[in-house]
Amino acid sequence: MLQGPQGPFVFVVNRDEKVEIRDVAAADWKGDQWLIDRGLIAGDRVVVNGLMKIGPGAPVKAVPWVPVNAVVTEQAPSTLD
Repeated sequence: MLQGPQGPFVFVVNRDEKVEIRDVAAADWKGDQWLIDRGLIAGDRVVVNGLMKIGPGAPVKAVPWVPVNAVVTEQAPSTLD
């Protein structure tokens, strides 16, 4: 979450794969994350990295965020003979 002259906001990626500003209202800080009360809906794609390289209207290629401490596992191909 960022703070602008009008208050708190986030950058989201819209359907056209372009960045737009979304005003939000934050309720609280929990751990290392803000709890957002208003301004986002399920499925919104919030920009969490590369904020210094973007601005409203900038085209982006969104990729899913993976926490640093996430465990990534790949399943080996099954061999049923």
